[in-house]
Amino acid sequence: MIQKINNRIYIFFTEEGYGKSNAVLIDDDIRVMIDSGAGKITEQARPEDVDILINSHCHLDHVWDNDLFVNARIVTHPLEQENFRDHKKIAPIENWEKYMQGEDPAQQFVHLKPSFLEEWRVDGTIDEGDIINTGKTKIYVMHMPGHTSGHLTFFFPDEGLLFCGDICLTKVGPWYGDNSTPLDYFIASINRIIDMKPDKVVSGHNKEVLTTPHIREAFSEYRERIYKRDKRILAALRKRHCTIDELAAKKLIYPAHPNIFVIYWEKAMIAKHLDRLMKNNEVAVDDKGMYYAT
Repeated sequence: MIQKINNRIYIFFTEEGYGKSNAVLIDDDIRVMIDSGAGKITEQARPEDVDILINSHCHLDHVWDNDLFVNARIVTHPLEQENFRDHKKIAPIENWEKYMQGEDPAQQFVHLKPSFLEEWRVDGTIDEGDIINTGKTKIYVMHMPGHTSGHLTFFFPDEGLLFCGDICLTKVGPWYGDNSTPLDYFIASINRIIDMKPDKVVSGHNKEVLTTPHIREAFSEYRERIYKRDKRILAALRKRHCTIDELAAKKLIYPAHPNIFVIYWEKAMIAKHLDRLMKNNEVAVDDKGMYYAT
């Protein structure tokens, strides 16, 4: 589904579910697309006629059809430019060997485009404070890390619209399974959105344009999920000492583990909580990798 915000800005809501993402087309004097993961409806953006393709971050569901934008200048945050050089960060499974000993993810990638394993093209970078002027539309670039190190969001001041990428507001979010970004960064990014009070918000995976007064409530509840996960992990560690594998088996983040990727993400995200809880002196770890509440 494509939803028109005005006669220049269009939200491409993906209809293909898991593995794809929403995107934004700015059809102005300079044609800009934010993310390329909307699936088949991306063809309606005429990708060969897009001047600039912006990737909010490097994850595959947001960059799936980058190769269709043959005439576009592809830009992203400087930290994401580095992330694009590591296919495991694009997947995203960068700590696979650490948490999934003996499991081979290769068979799960048989349906990916051949271009996935090729070098990803990035022509330039954008960062916090940059303003992209497409003619009649201004796009303010905002660095909001947490989902990834260089995760970007985009504010359209004239429309009061924020595209917040994978600060995604879905029932299974938030996701913060990358290796390099502290969990507190994600909380700070959520707080920043609440404080800026946009009129309209679209994320990378929800299926609607969220409007005031629901925005503050939605993001506050979304942030609270992180704190609830903290509490579940602490409660488990008060009962007994556990390894990360043992905590993951309790399904403290995801209520179901339908595939090995969800199991991996459970472990990677629990590790981020443990780092946060140890920083706050609520959890410690012994020399055998057993975590316990202090």
